[in-house]
Amino acid sequence: MRRIDDIGLRVTNLAHSVEAMAADEKVPFAALEAALMPLSRDILCLVLIVPFLQPIPVWGVSSFLGLAVALLHIQVVLKGEAAAFPNRIQRFTLTAKHLLVMLHGAQRILKVLAKAPEFKGPVFSKLAQARIVSVQISILGLFLTLPLPVPASNMIPALGILFFVVGILAENVVFLLAGYLSFFLNILFFGALAVFPVVIATWFGWR
Repeated sequence: MRRIDDIGLRVTNLAHSVEAMAADEKVPFAALEAALMPLSRDILCLVLIVPFLQPIPVWGVSSFLGLAVALLHIQVVLKGEAAAFPNRIQRFTLTAKHLLVMLHGAQRILKVLAKAPEFKGPVFSKLAQARIVSVQISILGLFLTLPLPVPASNMIPALGILFFVVGILAENVVFLLAGYLSFFLNILFFGALAVFPVVIATWFGWR
């Protein structure tokens, strides 16, 4: 079985478990980490960004989940493979109803991405590489927290996180390179958003 197919199967098994819960039952992040070991960090990041893989910004939710992703990967930079969600984040909860929607979305995404060519590389086993990727995912997570009234302002950083975590999970260089390219485009996009008000103010002579 290809590694990405194995990840899809684990997400499916978790979805089956959640389906047995009451819709309003709250599931803490700590329980999700335990259920998805030993790859819980990246699988959970994949699940958390599902609501943002569409062009309409989801304010509030993006700030909450983006911060969780950012803090998790800051832990990777600081602690390496021993990283996990900080204790405060582990107590965060999702209702079974909302979690199930996200899991089903992750299943569909993995089925599509499983069709991509498979190019494995030794870079995934190096802690230095994991830390470099985690720095970028942390920044993308912080971009996701920004409550901007701009179409696709959630989707653009979410795509970068998606490519990075799937690249790590599937050990596929194709997705990793897509993540690096997406990170560069995110810097351009959010840099342009930061500069645009200054350009407009200068043009109107307000500065």
